[in-house]
Amino acid sequence: MENKTDLEYSALYDQTEAENDDKEKAFADYEQRELARKGKIKVMVIGILYLIFCGINILKAIPDLSEGLPYFIGEMAALILFTAIGVMFVKGKNSARIALGVIFCISAALSLLIFVPSLISTAAYGSTALLFGVLSSLISLAIIGVPIWFTLFDKSVKAYCKSKQKDKS
Repeated sequence: MENKTDLEYSALYDQTEAENDDKEKAFADYEQRELARKGKIKVMVIGILYLIFCGINILKAIPDLSEGLPYFIGEMAALILFTAIGVMFVKGKNSARIALGVIFCISAALSLLIFVPSLISTAAYGSTALLFGVLSSLISLAIIGVPIWFTLFDKSVKAYCKSKQKDKS
């Protein structure tokens, strides 16, 4: 008799633990989907702004044949490659997220390389010019820092790109 009662109690507790595990899994799944939804919004905003920027650069490069045809072809190929990376980023490709983040990091590094000589050259003109040069460089670094943060470090953008990766499998 005791054996049967023990089995009933253990079955009752096993069922409660299984329900708690299911609730925890459902809540974790909900949190992940909510994180991916927020990431999708961020990806769309950053991706569309980036694609607009790429489109403007392509339109500016089309009439420029002054450097010659090989230069024009190389420039257009690079712009089309950057645009393709942006489209893949909007679609949620994780590799495009990383590639775009690296492109933004390279852009920030180039801004820093330009920053040092500009400080040296503006130092001769006085403190006002130096202050203006420092502020304009810091503003441009802050502007490029935003997409770096969202493409490489933001958890919701990572969750969105990872969720799109799982959907394909």
